[in-house]
Amino acid sequence: MREMDRSFVKCGDVEVCVFRSRGGALFAIENVCPHQGGPVCEGRLSGTLVWDDENDRIEWTLDGAILTCPWHGVEFDVSSGAALGGIDMRLRRRQITDDGRDLWVGSRI
Repeated sequence: MREMDRSFVKCGDVEVCVFRSRGGALFAIENVCPHQGGPVCEGRLSGTLVWDDENDRIEWTLDGAILTCPWHGVEFDVSSGAALGGIDMRLRRRQITDDGRDLWVGSRI
């Protein structure tokens, strides 16, 4: 799996999406937005803008690690599952293992 690719798999009756972000990190996210149950993993995987107090400017950050829900635009950090912007929502993440040949999706974390 190349950087910025995604693949959908079934884990029992749950659809899970496996992402490889920029830099090669792997993430497995259940394809259900906590807001209204939409297919969150069909959204854009990119970065986000944040205010940098030290340099007094807006900067692009977390490139390839922010998943945006296609239904309502809520942004989530795929490494933690947390919604950005002070919104109290979290994606359901799964363990993911790369044994060099196959990717294995495990239980919720």
